[in-house]
Amino acid sequence: MKTPTFASSSVAASVVLAAVTLGVFGSAASIGPESVVLRYHEAVSVRNERELRDIQLQGNENPFVFELRVQTTQYLQFRPEVRIQRVASQDREAIVEVLYDFGPRGRVSKPFILRRQGSFWRIDAEATQLRLRQTFGLE
Repeated sequence: MKTPTFASSSVAASVVLAAVTLGVFGSAASIGPESVVLRYHEAVSVRNERELRDIQLQGNENPFVFELRVQTTQYLQFRPEVRIQRVASQDREAIVEVLYDFGPRGRVSKPFILRRQGSFWRIDAEATQLRLRQTFGLE
């Protein structure tokens, strides 16, 4: 039996390193603030209550949670292209600006505010809705 050479062991080490790197970045991408906002939209569109509970800071009994979900449902019923326009993150807070592109009917931009709890980002429906109200002079 032939013993491994330096070249084959280097290739094996490179493959292992690449797999670990992809795993770390892949898992980080699925829990980052922009990913959480996209997961929120998907969960709202299919009414996945379990997923919604996991990614919201407040519980379903909170009126701001209900209000945000109703608004998001109204946007999604027109089947817009949902894109992340901008992400600003500092410490334990992030603002994810979502662009709803309705094609010839226009565009709407809306910020989602997220808070980090441990290693997870969660949508803060109350802060999101209060910011929206302030933007329109309703608070």
